[in-house]
Amino acid sequence: MSKNGKGIPYEQQRNPKLPWGYWITIDTYGDPDLPLIDDNGVRWRSLRSALWKERLSMGYFDIFVFNEQLEFLLAVLVAIDRTLSTHSEAVNDLFGGDWHRGVHYSLWLEGHGLIDTGNVVPRAKLTPEGRAIMAMLMATRDPELMAKPIGLGSLATYAAIRPEPDRAAMEQAIARAEASLPPMPIAFARHTVDNAPAIVLIGPARSRIAISETIWALQFDSEHVRDLFYRWLLSRADRWEHWSNIVQRQGAQALTRHFLSLRIAEDAERTGN
Repeated sequence: MSKNGKGIPYEQQRNPKLPWGYWITIDTYGDPDLPLIDDNGVRWRSLRSALWKERLSMGYFDIFVFNEQLEFLLAVLVAIDRTLSTHSEAVNDLFGGDWHRGVHYSLWLEGHGLIDTGNVVPRAKLTPEGRAIMAMLMATRDPELMAKPIGLGSLATYAAIRPEPDRAAMEQAIARAEASLPPMPIAFARHTVDNAPAIVLIGPARSRIAISETIWALQFDSEHVRDLFYRWLLSRADRWEHWSNIVQRQGAQALTRHFLSLRIAEDAERTGN
């Protein structure tokens, strides 16, 4: 429940069905550079600047960072409201795989009363004020962005500001898991296919000569996501022979569908759905 400094819930002092800032008015006789005035007599350049500096108590660096961060906030609010279902999806799609940033942003939203308490993305729900802020940000987007969808698709702009995953820690975890593998005639391995990070399954060739060949492959958008899946495979090495048999009997696409079904079932069980 979002509250003001006196502890009054937002929905008891404002109309939660209207966009945030609807009480701020235009003063045509005042400073033309600060045309808006709030109910405390403070002047603002825009509704967005009032939200950013007064309501969220954020600093002002430059106009590019200001607009970028508000567009990111809008994308996160929309994703919470409409699309996210698992914590893994939220972290990977919204925060570039950075779990710490995902949790921190969730706590920041909760601290400002934009999501309910005691939950992180994606289990959190927008508060009435969070929904009002989302509506205002939708209505005041830059005209050049209006043609672009709000949400996950707009987040590529911010990839450059995200920290890189801890590659050293990932490699250490993979090396430990690989060292514990028993000798097997089949193996999953990291590879590059058509210049893209990939995982391949190497199994017996369908020929009279005792050789091995790649019988299945899956490409990924990044090495880190590829390695997350590879680590998942390494922890299930006891099923590799069964998975190889799926390819031998039903084809490579059948194994891809099987993996997708397993991951969906895992997420559903983890979230209680």
